[in-house]
Amino acid sequence: MGDKRYRVGGTRGGQDQFKWEDVKGDVHRENYLGHSLLAPVGRWQRGKDLKWWNKKGEGGADAARAQAEMEKARVKQLDEDLLNEALGLAPRKVRTQQLELSKADKKQLLEKGTTVDGDGMDTERVSGLGAGPAKLHEHIPSLTLKERELERLKRERERRLRRAAKC
Repeated sequence: MGDKRYRVGGTRGGQDQFKWEDVKGDVHRENYLGHSLLAPVGRWQRGKDLKWWNKKGEGGADAARAQAEMEKARVKQLDEDLLNEALGLAPRKVRTQQLELSKADKKQLLEKGTTVDGDGMDTERVSGLGAGPAKLHEHIPSLTLKERELERLKRERERRLRRAAKC
């Protein structure tokens, strides 16, 4: 009568007789939507989780996704509040940025002798503009208080002598 591989028609189109196992052996299996998931054939599909993208993640992915959603919602709310304030629809609020460090972060920042920058270079050893000691009029000899007083007295005496010579 006919080939047994094909579905036998009926009042409902043979839906009750359809099996994905039959599609696996069909030459034209690519014509069926979902054949790669529901009728996998081939070495690369054996022992693999073919629906990996559709499963819930193990904690980390879900937590990160939830945190990202919360961050987006917070940013949207802040944006809406700022827009309403700018339009005069809401009273202006004084916003202060509150940054609190954890104990571990504080300890890391305040450790003595840690001068490594984000790029891995020791910031105390980097040379460049402003890296050397400042020269504060080193070319001018600095006098002690006693020497300055002697210089002042010497100038005073010279002035008196000049005045006396003019008279």
